[in-house]
Amino acid sequence: MLDIDFAIDGDQRRLGEGLSFIFTPGHSPDAICVVLEDEVIFTGDTLLPDITPHPTLSSTFEVNRRILPVSYCYENMVYGLINYMKSLHKLAGLTPQPMAIFPGHRLFHNGGLNLIDSLWGRAKEIVQFHMDRCLDILRIIDSKPEGLDVIAVQHFPESLLTGAGKLMARNELMAHVEVMEKCGDVCWVGENRDRVQHTGTHNFLDVIKKYLP
Repeated sequence: MLDIDFAIDGDQRRLGEGLSFIFTPGHSPDAICVVLEDEVIFTGDTLLPDITPHPTLSSTFEVNRRILPVSYCYENMVYGLINYMKSLHKLAGLTPQPMAIFPGHRLFHNGGLNLIDSLWGRAKEIVQFHMDRCLDILRIIDSKPEGLDVIAVQHFPESLLTGAGKLMARNELMAHVEVMEKCGDVCWVGENRDRVQHTGTHNFLDVIKKYLP
């Protein structure tokens, strides 16, 4: 029912209106950030000041590839933690860097403003955060394989594991396990292949470090 006068495909600049559109998948497969006059950026949920946005699962690509646009259905370019890292790296590399950053939420939270002073700096913090989370997962399973629920209890504060928080925690851990499994750092073991085992390597570090600004 909508009349579309401008379809965004990848990164594009709307000439004459001072708008640039940056395709930033990872938190969601169709996320974009909008830059106004190279000075202001609206990051939506891709980059937040107070929390690290929830990454999608890479495995979702196989489920949804049949409904994706043709140019995106052959190779996973929109789901998973690595694609999110790529989006953060893209934001950190914007030239010039926008001076004002407006996220989708958490700009005002817990009774105060949570201003983002640097797009580059905040993107770097989030990439580092996910690298550290991978390291903590490996620390937890270093002595013996564990299931995601056990890892969640040891990694997350108890307050975050109530209600739907438990499922969100599992999904966040799974996004990191997917990366480390692809890098050969972990594998699934057990009769039901429901426990994660550390193989002894840390190859994921070289992969994620590429996206550190």
